[in-house]
Amino acid sequence: MDWATYLAKTRDGEQEMYMLGWTGDNGDPDNFLYWFFGQKETRSRYVNAKAAELTAKAQAIFEQEERARLYREAQVVLKEDAANVPIAHTTPPLAAKKTVKGYIPHATGGEKLDTVWLEKK
Repeated sequence: MDWATYLAKTRDGEQEMYMLGWTGDNGDPDNFLYWFFGQKETRSRYVNAKAAELTAKAQAIFEQEERARLYREAQVVLKEDAANVPIAHTTPPLAAKKTVKGYIPHATGGEKLDTVWLEKK
């Protein structure tokens, strides 16, 4: 099926199983854990009150050690439920000639190229 139909069917719960990717855009565990497991409505239709409570608490506090503890606890709950099956984690490949200048790789893969230029030999 085409991509738009596939996304619509997963969003609407018409797929019993599906595969999608995700790129974290801010480097915080909340970007994964709350997005997929802390909300009432998720694409996976998975709901666990304990996971939602833990991720909401972690989301609301600034103290990093406590946040990390809460996210670890939420991950234990998620593992017990087998809420999802992560199958891969990729590192985007980067390559350039020596003449490429001004390129700074972004940690989340959101590449900005407005500072990039080619050095003439």
